[in-house]
Amino acid sequence: LRVEVATVDRAGNPVRNFSDVGIDTQASIDVDFIRLGNDRVYNAAEIATAGVSGSVTNVEDGQKVKITLIDSQGVSHVMPEAVVLVGKYNSGVLDLSSFPIGAVRVEVNVADLAGNPANANASAAIDTVAIISAQFVDSYIHENTYGGYLNATEIPREVLRGTVTQV
Repeated sequence: LRVEVATVDRAGNPVRNFSDVGIDTQASIDVDFIRLGNDRVYNAAEIATAGVSGSVTNVEDGQKVKITLIDSQGVSHVMPEAVVLVGKYNSGVLDLSSFPIGAVRVEVNVADLAGNPANANASAAIDTVAIISAQFVDSYIHENTYGGYLNATEIPREVLRGTVTQV
């Protein structure tokens, strides 16, 4: 932006000057969950070491990124702020083990020194439950009052059955 000033002094002499000033109207940010598998689902092994990270453009080092996680029940959890360093930020480890199973969303907000805001969001899921049941089908239980136990004679003819859900 060029600003020009022109005037005339009392003696009638014209005076003119200008100055070029930069305009800062741009700031941007992106975000994604980290330390989760390609399935974008935090499982029981990953849930305690979750995190978010991203990059910024036109945002100065030292600016603070506000991080809010929204769980599957719509509850907002404000996390510790991250600091921009060389165009990047990282939340560090976030333990999400107290979050309910389902979708989880992150919203990040930052502003540059000129006050220009930038926002982004991303989604992932939490699924820390797998249900497995197994049972020997003991046909001998119906033939003898001593059923319910497998002995060496019964083992070769017995069947193991079960179900797996939420896997």
